[in-house]
Amino acid sequence: MMKVAAISAHVANDRMDRVLLIATTIGWGEEILRVWSWKEDAYMILTSTGVVLVKGRNGKLITAYIAHRPVVMWMYREAGYNRVPAAIYAKVQKNAKYLRD
Repeated sequence: MMKVAAISAHVANDRMDRVLLIATTIGWGEEILRVWSWKEDAYMILTSTGVVLVKGRNGKLITAYIAHRPVVMWMYREAGYNRVPAAIYAKVQKNAKYLRD
């Protein structure tokens, strides 16, 4: 299980419903891929359950969300891979039912 030392006010105040959904339904999983996002100015971490954690340089959790295909594909390309592993793609597809329109 991943340990989170500190969370941002954004997570605590604005996104707690999403965090609770992930914690109780999908699970946090283990880190499988980490890339630096210049756009977010933070690390984007993909977990084995198909969740993306966005963490600052200090390790503080900025936000967390259910991964969707374009983000996962970008993360794998950014990390130098040509394709997303089938097991991860399956998790992303399975979790799609939790994504809001």
